[in-house]
Amino acid sequence: MTPPPPPENASDNGTALVKTEVATLGIDQVTGAPVVVLREKGGERILPIWIGHGEASAIAFEMAGVKASRPLTQDLLVSIIDGLRASLVRVQIPRVKKDTFYAAMVLRSEHGVSELDCRPSDGIAAALKAGSPIYVADRLLGHVMPELSPAPSVLDEDEPGKRESLSEYIQRLSPEDLGRFDP
Repeated sequence: MTPPPPPENASDNGTALVKTEVATLGIDQVTGAPVVVLREKGGERILPIWIGHGEASAIAFEMAGVKASRPLTQDLLVSIIDGLRASLVRVQIPRVKKDTFYAAMVLRSEHGVSELDCRPSDGIAAALKAGSPIYVADRLLGHVMPELSPAPSVLDEDEPGKRESLSEYIQRLSPEDLGRFDP
């Protein structure tokens, strides 16, 4: 079942949601933590979200179209969704509470629409994998871009040297890096 495309602006329990896109993935120069920056589609407002190294790698894989030798979390999520004959309609990030962003994957199947709670980073990676839109609460979008260094895992198809930097970055990851969050 193919869902109709979501509207440009949606809502979550009365909260205005705005369609966004991944603008960049970088490293916070102060904390050294990875940051994914969502930007209002067709606009300039942004939402930076500090994430873990493993999650940054997953998003970088999807941004670059890199296929892992074994399924990553977003591959598994999208495979399960497809296997259940459902579709990922959108990912939405409607609120933040005590410095924690909350997100949901909105699924549609023959049984209706369901919202599944998820971490924003997992939702973003799954949305990129599935080609689904990402929505953010209008009130969370701001105008200040954090000071970022380019993430070593951000790739440019036209620059083969950057492809090698992703491999090097992933090989340097230790188990302690995966899932670690440095606020």
